[in-house]
Amino acid sequence: MKHFLLLIILTLFALETLGQRREDTTKFRTANNPITTPTQVSVCLPDTLAIRNISGGGNNQLLEKYMPWIVALLIGVLSVLGNIILSNQNRKANDRNLKSQIESSERNLQKQMDTAKETTLIQFKATIATKNRQEWINELRQNLSEYMAMLHMITPESDKISDLLTKRADHIQRLLLTKTKLELLLNKDRAEQKELLDQLENVLSIINFPPKENFNIAFSAARTRLIDAARKLFEIHWKKIKDLN
Repeated sequence: MKHFLLLIILTLFALETLGQRREDTTKFRTANNPITTPTQVSVCLPDTLAIRNISGGGNNQLLEKYMPWIVALLIGVLSVLGNIILSNQNRKANDRNLKSQIESSERNLQKQMDTAKETTLIQFKATIATKNRQEWINELRQNLSEYMAMLHMITPESDKISDLLTKRADHIQRLLLTKTKLELLLNKDRAEQKELLDQLENVLSIINFPPKENFNIAFSAARTRLIDAARKLFEIHWKKIKDLN
């Protein structure tokens, strides 16, 4: 922009210099005495003789006449060129800003997509984990309930174990099947699950080797310990499900 203004100033200065009328004046001084020619013609010359240079006067007058129009035309042309240059610079600046905004928007969009993808994946994994844990708890509860019911059905009515095996063989078979399912569902390497496995064996041992006295009391106590161990295990996993949600 500074170079453009300097160009306008120099152009106007050059036009003004060309438009000035040039005058060359030469002065001669002579004596105040008349000059006598051989033909006796007397010529009286003034003390100062001014000789004006009028060569090219017509061109100077023509230039002076059309100078305002020429200046106005040049100013208009220079203004148009200046506007074109400024418009081109503004367009390039706008293009750069637009490109920068587009790139920034693309980066933000990609970042949002990555974040949403990661969040969705985490939620999906949490949903699967919650569903699997819920199904595990339900299956464990169902098999544990069947196991307790089978224990009640095979409680010996006499001291003869042979009578128990003969009369209730089908119940014992179902009991052993349910116990196997529970052992497959539980992991003895985890403390809370190992405790439940131990109580399963304990209550079954009372059935297999019933005490001579107070069988009902011993069986009830073993049953209570089994239920307490199961509730403790369920509480731990219910808390894990809430933490996932």
